[in-house]
Amino acid sequence: MSLREGEVLGWIVEGKRDAEIAAILGLSTRTVEKHVQHILEKVGVETRTGAVTWCHERRRAIESAIIPNSQ
Repeated sequence: MSLREGEVLGWIVEGKRDAEIAAILGLSTRTVEKHVQHILEKVGVETRTGAVTWCHERRRAIESAIIPNSQ
C-alpha cells in the first residue's frame, strides 16, 4: 500500500467521506475514489467497512505481538 493510500485509509477509519478526504489532502474526489478502489483491492475486501475492519484487526495483531497478554 502506498503512503497516500495509507493516508486515505486513515481518514476512512476516522469516518470521512471521499469529498472530505479530498479537501483534507488537497486532491480531487475522483483521485480519492481511485485510492479507495486500490485500497479495497489490496486488502481483499469489497466495502469501506471491510477496510476499516481489516485495519482494526491488523492493529490488534500488531499490539498483541508487541504487548502480549499477561495471562
